[in-house]
Amino acid sequence: MYVCICFGVTDTEIVEAINEGHDSVNAINRELGAAGCCGSCMPSIEAIIDLHKGDEGTTELLYHAAG
Repeated sequence: MYVCICFGVTDTEIVEAINEGHDSVNAINRELGAAGCCGSCMPSIEAIIDLHKGDEGTTELLYHAAG
């Protein structure tokens, strides 16, 4: 699923970047460009990072972003 429409970045690309050690929105921005334009994808990127780290509290953000 596309997370950052401005730069065409998918959730799969974000997870791959997290696995490579890019574990903050700023790091994802530097690596992929996501969150570098309008910023509307920042909550979704934060949620993906949190979920990947095991923080289940942000699951609802993904539903909001997809809805």
